[in-house]
Amino acid sequence: MSVVLGVLVKEDMVLISRRKRRDRLGGEWELPGGRKEPGETNFDTLRRELKEEIGISVISARPLINVTKKIEDGLLSLDVFEVLNWSGFPEGKEGQETKWISKDAIFGYSFPLYNTSINIAITLPTLAFVTPPLLNSVDEYIESILRIAKSGVKLIQLRSHIADINKIEQIAVRMADQLRAMNVILMLNGKVSHFDSSLFRGLHLSRSEASKHTNRPISKSDLLSTSCHDVAELDHALQIGVDFVYFSPIKRTRTHPDRAPLGWSRLLKMVEKSSVPVFALGGLSYLDVVSARQIGCQGIAVQSSLWNCADCAEYLREVDRSLPYLDYI
Repeated sequence: MSVVLGVLVKEDMVLISRRKRRDRLGGEWELPGGRKEPGETNFDTLRRELKEEIGISVISARPLINVTKKIEDGLLSLDVFEVLNWSGFPEGKEGQETKWISKDAIFGYSFPLYNTSINIAITLPTLAFVTPPLLNSVDEYIESILRIAKSGVKLIQLRSHIADINKIEQIAVRMADQLRAMNVILMLNGKVSHFDSSLFRGLHLSRSEASKHTNRPISKSDLLSTSCHDVAELDHALQIGVDFVYFSPIKRTRTHPDRAPLGWSRLLKMVEKSSVPVFALGGLSYLDVVSARQIGCQGIAVQSSLWNCADCAEYLREVDRSLPYLDYI
């Protein structure tokens, strides 16, 4: 079964609707959309279903994520679009309740299980930033991270490469209030034993750290990600219940010049096997965001190209200027 769903976003709010009690999965919340008919493209289905369900005419939309799940009588393929522009006022045309909620509140509502990865994708940005090793002054390090956050980056992985957890916590404490005020997700790259949910909104496990666990090691109220380089590592990541993954390296990098890059074609095969959002990482810059999104990635993760950038705000604007190439109109 192939289903197409639409994510309507207004500022930081997303539209959800509630299944009528007599329906299958009655009472659950969902995104508007429906089953694909023979001969339709995904965009055709999106336009038809959203006109029928919530009374809007879709003007433009951008692919967000595809999720394939096993169900009782086969496979369920869910193609999800961000609806960028529409005409009309969205309301339940089939008697269903609709409401606008903040993205951060979406996990407080009861959705079908297959929506979990979709809801994660809704809350994640297109660009993630991974900090370089801490080599010099802590003050300069913090100042550079805050400069990048102020440019508009919403997901930062703190990867300082230092063993002193006290110093790592000191860095996080000094940034926490400012990052929280900017709605930046700060994740620790480290060990489960070092994770403090009062300082970090999530934990990233290296592939060696992830291999030590056979189930999810932290609460579902916090984000969990890991690094993958092949299908076996992806399978293990899914087994321990990660919310999203990083695949690397996509291109050859200066830090690991001897590591063979995956390339876009191999990454595509990995994305097709993943049921969670994927960030491409390794030797990338804003120039690669469209390539990543075209093959189904959530987006890209960068390090040196942003850390060494003289104008981080312009870097983010270039990302935003690239994304319309993906749009269906």
